[in-house]
Amino acid sequence: MTTNSERNLSFEEIVEIRRREAEFERDYGFTGKASPAYVPMTPDEEFNTTTFGPLQHAPWHRPNDTVELTERGAEQDRFAGAWDMAVGDINSNAKGSGARANGDKVPMDLIPVSVWRNKWRVAMSQSVDSEQLMDIMYALAKWQEGEYKPLDNVLSFNCLEGACRVFEYGAKKYAAWNWAKGMQWSVPLGCALRHMQAVLDGEFIDEESGLPHIDHVFSNIVMLDYFEIHYPEGDDRPIFEEYNT
Repeated sequence: MTTNSERNLSFEEIVEIRRREAEFERDYGFTGKASPAYVPMTPDEEFNTTTFGPLQHAPWHRPNDTVELTERGAEQDRFAGAWDMAVGDINSNAKGSGARANGDKVPMDLIPVSVWRNKWRVAMSQSVDSEQLMDIMYALAKWQEGEYKPLDNVLSFNCLEGACRVFEYGAKKYAAWNWAKGMQWSVPLGCALRHMQAVLDGEFIDEESGLPHIDHVFSNIVMLDYFEIHYPEGDDRPIFEEYNT
């Protein structure tokens, strides 16, 4: 949400301010600016509430841009098969070239995490791992909305041995530490959501890797947590504007 002091700033200036605040908070434990203490709602308080508002603007569309609706042309056709293409370049050492095989997987990251969280609430409550699953979805929702601590908390209170096995599998499939080069944040987010859906559908093991879906979820959360510091350029989260401001 844009604050009063930011309303006359450009999109790039706001992003830079948020990035610096996030780094300052990670280093010193507070934002460094005068503001009332923030008391987050509990997960139960947030269910059945609107946790996101209309898009104010996104990196690919500035508020003053003129959008023209035209007939489908060569440029649109060029991207028609984007979901069949791999992400990044396995042979490159360039920052941001982390490779992932996207295939034709459903782009679940295009729907806000808070919507998935409400949709899956009943299924999560009926799972033997309900508390863990709810914690994960709560953290991902708050992370997408701009908070910088939820992912740290999830990783701190869960075993990551299974995630290590997933990274080991990834090192064989791609290359060791390939993922750490960075990629758009929506890539691991979408992957985490797809594996979470598989868990809630009653599928324990990922058919391709032979490893538990939940371990894939944690490995993608590790990536997102790492990218916040080491690849902020990949932040393609939408900027939400609350309905009541």
